[in-house]
Amino acid sequence: FAAVAYAPILCIYLFRKARYLSDYAENVILTLYWLAFLVGICLVKADSVSNSRFVYACIILYFWFPYFVREREESQFTRIGAYNNDVSDTKGIMWPIFIVSTVAQLIWAVSTNQDISVPGHMTVFVVIALLLVFTDEDHEMFSLTWFILIAASFFMGFWVAEGNGGFAHVAQERWIVTDGELKGICLRPDDYQANLDVYNLVSEYVTEDDSLLVAFGSNSTGYINSDAKQGTYSVYARTQKNTKLLDYYEQHPENQADYVLIDESNSKYEDFTQGECGQYLLNTYTTEVARSGNFVLLSREGVQ
Repeated sequence: FAAVAYAPILCIYLFRKARYLSDYAENVILTLYWLAFLVGICLVKADSVSNSRFVYACIILYFWFPYFVREREESQFTRIGAYNNDVSDTKGIMWPIFIVSTVAQLIWAVSTNQDISVPGHMTVFVVIALLLVFTDEDHEMFSLTWFILIAASFFMGFWVAEGNGGFAHVAQERWIVTDGELKGICLRPDDYQANLDVYNLVSEYVTEDDSLLVAFGSNSTGYINSDAKQGTYSVYARTQKNTKLLDYYEQHPENQADYVLIDESNSKYEDFTQGECGQYLLNTYTTEVARSGNFVLLSREGVQ
């Protein structure tokens, strides 16, 4: 990303060694380059455009931060009012933001398997700092500023995260939930139906004296809509392959869940049925209490 970001800046630098290039022309070039990158990165995965596309574009702006806030060399022409102490102080304050963000991203990147898109979200803070720089001084970057704001409005306000890791635009059909803890929230029809199925199962068959294990974290509305105790060691557990749950039940058998809620339409369901943890749960929770849609509620033998 650094190489992609500094490619046009390197070209501008080499061009200026040979002939004059105005700041306005430089800003136009960088603005068009950033727009081309954003459009290109979206076209690479046109079938799954998400907020991460905007984050990638923010990373380009992130690498441009040192270039934009550098102390520019004075030209042979004097521009009255081009520089002042307030702007220099503002830039000085923003450098720690850039440094802290860089260190945090590097730590996050090497300590998790989240790839670049998740730690890249921290670049947004640096982009906000850049926007402040563009606003505080006559930087002639108003066009890039507006394109950044438009892109941010689209990816964070119109094309929004929804569902199990998916994205949708706000103009799509949605139904208002009327019962349960999600009452008043608008959901897409498939999410609405899934929440309703879960709500019906846990509210009708699981009491506050019982303990419940939701097999897939993406269907955690089972916990939200139920007064039951939580039958797992963690709020979010990737039960389809997490054997730590078995270790927990072995050490604390008194905390073993009375009921297990399973989403058979989950993309990880096949892994769940073949894995050690899934095999244990399916062999232990053998009584089918009820079904609703793609969800099944199972109980241990002897649990009423």
